[in-house]
Amino acid sequence: MNKSDSEKMLGLLENENYTETDDISNANLIILNSCSVRKHAVDRLDAHISDLKKIKRQRPSLIIAVGGCVAQHEKEKLQQKFPFIDIIFGTFNFHLLPQLIKEIQKNRHPLVSTLDEPLAYDTIKSKRVSKFHSWITIITGCSNYCTYCIVPYVRGTEISRPVQSILHETEEVVQDGAVAVTLLGQNVDAYGKDLSSKSSLSELLKKLHDIQNLKCIRFVTSHPKDMTEELITTVAELPKVGNFFHLPLQSGDNAILKLMNRKYNLDDYAKLIDGIKSKMPFVSITSDLIVGFPSETEEQFLNSVEAVKRFEFDSVNTAAYSPRPYTAAAKMKDQVPSKEKQARLIYLNQIVKEMAYKQNQKFIGQDLEVIVESYSKKKQTFQSRTFSNKIVHFAPPLLSEESPSPARGEGGVRWEIGKIIKLHVIKAGAYSLLGEFTAHDGGVRLL
Repeated sequence: MNKSDSEKMLGLLENENYTETDDISNANLIILNSCSVRKHAVDRLDAHISDLKKIKRQRPSLIIAVGGCVAQHEKEKLQQKFPFIDIIFGTFNFHLLPQLIKEIQKNRHPLVSTLDEPLAYDTIKSKRVSKFHSWITIITGCSNYCTYCIVPYVRGTEISRPVQSILHETEEVVQDGAVAVTLLGQNVDAYGKDLSSKSSLSELLKKLHDIQNLKCIRFVTSHPKDMTEELITTVAELPKVGNFFHLPLQSGDNAILKLMNRKYNLDDYAKLIDGIKSKMPFVSITSDLIVGFPSETEEQFLNSVEAVKRFEFDSVNTAAYSPRPYTAAAKMKDQVPSKEKQARLIYLNQIVKEMAYKQNQKFIGQDLEVIVESYSKKKQTFQSRTFSNKIVHFAPPLLSEESPSPARGEGGVRWEIGKIIKLHVIKAGAYSLLGEFTAHDGGVRLL
């Protein structure tokens, strides 16, 4: 979601005749878009802002803006800690950024601008980092109030976008060259529940599937309690929808899940996984796990380890629990010592890697359809991604040393970033696959 918001900010600023620069010494405006889901992210933000103090002293006319989730809930603290920040803006009003910049340029007085709830505004045209992929926000906020999570306090409760607005934006990005989209939401499975039309993610996927020249659709992040059999069937039946589910488990222990207010137990989760795998044998299922939640015992932690083995996730985002402002868990007793949390995290990551490697092995010998993403001149290899979100590296045949990116082979074959090709998987690691070219589907042209 932050990547998507950043691209929207770039789009807004491009309309104001700003251009991006990789050289910070040439910048007239520096924006930090922050995340507060974990304390580590907040610490990194503080470090980045501190690094800018010297630059600001040397160039007082430089405008420094800090937005996003940290700015939404720590605006006063940020202003006190870093008085040289010019603009502090929140998650609900980043679309007003051009106006805030003009106000600073006029008055040269630091300002704080946050809202307690979102304002209605038209779709913002993003400046996409990728020409072939686009983030499409379909729902914002979360209404679940998990006891460890700050999202409802900085992103608000769930608000779905109207179907026609989503379809219009998707059609626009496809006309602009995108072949793949990722539908975004803090709780994407809840899409449509608050709309008068009572739409659903399943119905939205079916409508998006009909858009000509759109080749691949993914969605994140799902909540297990809102995952339906209808949605699983829809993903299995629609060829354009990637057989990929990100289903955060958060803990493999029922008592901890209850303390987290997750509203499901391990058996509920297992039924979901079994239902998905019964319809899609080569599905990719990823997850999130937190270690060291308040009062978590060693036995309860090991239940999470066993869950990783049981469900054989393709990958897992792991994190040591960190108390977040406003949340119920931050006030709980029996906080687990930091040293113990880190030890558990190291062990869990080892098991996650083993399971990911095991899952990737089953793709050896398979022919996979992929979207070509990027080219490394140094390695002379391409990176691509399957519809199920697996990364596949490959080297084009007869690649010449003079080949630019996109690369031109000596045999007269041109590879274009964003095109769809087929690769035969010959090797697998824990984090990616290695493939070789076998056939093409518009991704290779004989010159």
